[in-house]
Amino acid sequence: MSSPLRTFDFKSGIRAGSVALCTAILISCAMNAGTDGRALQSGAELAAYGATGSSSLSERQKRILGAAQWILGRTDLVVDGQRFPYDCAGTVLAIYYKAGIDLLPYFNHVTGNGVVRLYRIAQSRNLVYTTQYPRVGDVIFWDNTYDSNGDGKWDDPLTHAGVVVNVRSDGTIAYIHQNYARGIVIEQMNLIYPAESARIEGGKTVVLNSPMRMRSQVYMNPNMVLAGQLYRDFGALYRIP
Repeated sequence: MSSPLRTFDFKSGIRAGSVALCTAILISCAMNAGTDGRALQSGAELAAYGATGSSSLSERQKRILGAAQWILGRTDLVVDGQRFPYDCAGTVLAIYYKAGIDLLPYFNHVTGNGVVRLYRIAQSRNLVYTTQYPRVGDVIFWDNTYDSNGDGKWDDPLTHAGVVVNVRSDGTIAYIHQNYARGIVIEQMNLIYPAESARIEGGKTVVLNSPMRMRSQVYMNPNMVLAGQLYRDFGALYRIP
């Protein structure tokens, strides 16, 4: 007999089917490349990378890769009976939950929208850092991916989040996230060349930085649209005990 579906009410903070209470999470959200330079676009290829190209990863990081493979392309985020919102913070929570890391209880102790709460959890445990070469499993935080407060100004911190699934030697970071237009996908960021969208290598176009700013709001700052340009910090949340 399957276990009953448990849902988390992000407005009341009540998890249906249990007595656990949690403060509301108000979610704010609007190619993976292998070590050989090939684009990893499928869950199967991501799993193969995790099995053959990541011997230095911890068990938790390997489980996060497996969770990323599982969640890629999904439109309904139900993990072992626990439902998560279909947006960027919900996607991060679902990946971690699938990997055996439950971040929901920590939300009792922080405030803000979903991305802000993820950031504050990492910040309170000294897990926020910046680098050009993050680790698999790190949560990526971005600013100004859209005009979250609707004031028409460039003043919107912590508007989006994703999870690192691979880092190439050239600094290209593959991350999985919930794209507001295309769903849960794998895209790329390079903090060595943050303002460069792509380059030609061996006659092929290689993406360095995927577009990150909401398309309808690019006009507000047309020179700041790429993932590397809007990047803020990484948070090593997979290290939480």
